[in-house]
Amino acid sequence: MGAEIEARDNNGQTPLFQAAFLGQEATIKLLLKKASDKGNVEIVKLLLEHDADIKAEDNVRRMPLLYAAKNGNKVNIELLLATNRVDVDSKDYYDSTPLSISARMGHKDVVEFLLTKSHALNVQDSFGQTPLWWAQRTEHPEISDLFLEKYKENGMIAQEDDLPTTTISVLAGKDSGYCDVCMLGVLDKDAYYYCKVCSGGDFWICKDCFEIKAHCLDKSHSFDKEITQASTRQW
Repeated sequence: MGAEIEARDNNGQTPLFQAAFLGQEATIKLLLKKASDKGNVEIVKLLLEHDADIKAEDNVRRMPLLYAAKNGNKVNIELLLATNRVDVDSKDYYDSTPLSISARMGHKDVVEFLLTKSHALNVQDSFGQTPLWWAQRTEHPEISDLFLEKYKENGMIAQEDDLPTTTISVLAGKDSGYCDVCMLGVLDKDAYYYCKVCSGGDFWICKDCFEIKAHCLDKSHSFDKEITQASTRQW
């Protein structure tokens, strides 16, 4: 069981990443040896019982905690944090925290929970953006209000220069893939850029991240431009 738990795929992810985020049938079969599917929360519990490395990072330095935040899985986040073996403000390659990621994805319940634990309220990522910036950028007003209330409690003021001048809707259409930088979806028929080297040649950058000069995992690499097709790439 130990070797299987720590095995990594082409993206550098262990089964715990997939259990925390996806709960895929293949992962369930691998870990439970053809046992019945108990759901991803039960899988995470099982992995934790077998001392899986919850601080393991994938190619983009994302721990399972960040994928649980992306997916809005509050129960798994609570399970992972309850071990006291992972930092609630863990950062990925682009300095995104669980709070920032859950905010941009619109997971209000997760944001509410993380605000009781996190010290990254106004911490900027590598692009100089805060969780509040991302919440407003992706048109999640209720989450923006949560941040503004927290700012007020802490005697902080959101500066106009720190807020986005334009917004994007993450609900504008059907996703055909996702950006490896911001983790947001890339809409069907939309343009994206990809690196043929990083993550086995499957590293995507959405047009919005490309415009702010986001890069893959090696700045010497070049990009190709492509248009997404239906169900091109899913989590």
